[in-house]
Amino acid sequence: MKRLLVLLLLAGCGPYDVVVGEVPRNPDGSTPSPPGRPMPCETSDQCRSTDFCRKDACTDAIGRCAPRMGADPCG
Repeated sequence: MKRLLVLLLLAGCGPYDVVVGEVPRNPDGSTPSPPGRPMPCETSDQCRSTDFCRKDACTDAIGRCAPRMGADPCG
């Protein structure tokens, strides 16, 4: 239903091709990272179970999933 609504809304925007797809989940429920690029995240729960959400500063809203190497400095 959501896809149909999006397609109908975009149909009047002009001659742009829109590709809609679904990204399969990992067995632990997390979203897989694209090859060679860490996945953006807000919390470590959005990363694979072996990764955490690394941020440049603990106050940053968005980070990137990174392999766990010890404790998460932001908790």
